Amino acid sequence: MKHQLVAGVFAVVVSATVAMAPTVYAAEFPVTTDGLAAVVVGIGQPDVAPPGANRARCRSTAHPTPVVLVHGTGLNQNANWAALAPTLANNGYCVFTLTYGRTPYSLGSGAVDSLFTSAEQLGVFVDQVRAWTGADQVDLVGHSQGAAVQRIYTESNPAAVRRVIGLAASYSRGTAFDGIEYLVDALPALRPLLTLGCPACEDLNNPAAYPPPAPTVLYHNIISVTDEVITPYTVGFLPPGPNVVNQTVQNVCPDDKVGHLGIVFDPATLRMVMNALSPDDAAPVVCDLGLPI
Repeated sequence: MKHQLVAGVFAVVVSATVAMAPTVYAAEFPVTTDGLAAVVVGIGQPDVAPPGANRARCRSTAHPTPVVLVHGTGLNQNANWAALAPTLANNGYCVFTLTYGRTPYSLGSGAVDSLFTSAEQLGVFVDQVRAWTGADQVDLVGHSQGAAVQRIYTESNPAAVRRVIGLAASYSRGTAFDGIEYLVDALPALRPLLTLGCPACEDLNNPAAYPPPAPTVLYHNIISVTDEVITPYTVGFLPPGPNVVNQTVQNVCPDDKVGHLGIVFDPATLRMVMNALSPDDAAPVVCDLGLPI
């Protein structure tokens, strides 16, 4: 009953937020690849979608499956997706974002509440996106904890999901938070937040948070060997299978030292995500050095 109430309230808030969004958009949306600046600015705007996202009337002939972006621990839709959301929109995708998993203490940060409550909230949002766009399925792209949340959701709702992409995914019990001290050292604002309570952190040690991949869904995981939080980096992989692709950034760009946060702002990784979303339209990846945190 508690989770049903949470999901109901969340649906009202999300519907109101997107319904009030303007219907006229610029032809090109600004892309922010400075990850630290994006977090500093975006953390105080949890209810503001990043540029290019949440166009409720969006339709795309080139990419008819809408993309839902699921942010990582302690972040929100604005802080996490200031690069990927506008990049996708500028390339003809209909992209949608949400801030999920907030608690009374989390202020502008999300992905702090229970993974299972967050998966319910994601489900409400996916249903709304399908209603807005008329699409039968969505593609999901999750960063860090967001990959675990979308995996929980997909297990119960495989018919609603075409493709799941994990970026620096926390896909294995226990080891996913070996590097959490590094994360809070890099982003000190997270420390008081996590000390006030982080049900999600506890759930990451729950085997139920890691269901097997759905056989009808396509999975593509991208992780950096220099990730400081997901250790070892193979935690971000799923068991091999006909519907699973596991890929490191360094498979494509050997000199890229991108880290856990930087992976969602790295131009090379942004192209890798688009190639994973639409393999038939894959374009060459232009490599760079990446943000090493």
